[in-house]
Amino acid sequence: MKASNFADALNNFTIGELLFDESAGATPGQTSEFYIDRENNPFEEIKTLLITSRTFDKILFSGHMGSGKSTELNRLTNDREIQGKFLVVKYSVKDTLDIYKINYIDLLISIGAKIFIEAVAGGVKIDKELLEKLTAWKSMLTEKIKVDKEGAEAATSAGLSAFF
Repeated sequence: MKASNFADALNNFTIGELLFDESAGATPGQTSEFYIDRENNPFEEIKTLLITSRTFDKILFSGHMGSGKSTELNRLTNDREIQGKFLVVKYSVKDTLDIYKINYIDLLISIGAKIFIEAVAGGVKIDKELLEKLTAWKSMLTEKIKVDKEGAEAATSAGLSAFF
């Protein structure tokens, strides 16, 4: 977005990933109009691999801060073909957990919870055996954790979604 004053120019240098969905509440400096495609960009190759693969491929995006990792992930998640094949779950550790008191258990449970909530909201059919195991695990946890009677009844009646 072209700056018409000094404050707008400063905001255009805000550090953060570029957003390709303008309705996502982009702040100045985060809109896709700042995106510059680079030579040898592997975006189409990655997209094709994801869409056509019959295996469970994993792709690692690595690089220094500001190198475009989140920007490319945002481009992928905003692509209609990717959205048609995958349930896109956006997760941010800094928005979910206290990054100064994080441990691997909190991280794994919060990621799993986010995936479960988004899958249910997205109408994904969840395997009956998996639901039974999750329900048993939830019951075991709620027995071990002392919860006041009212909170326990609310969590039980609302099921797994309320638990997560």
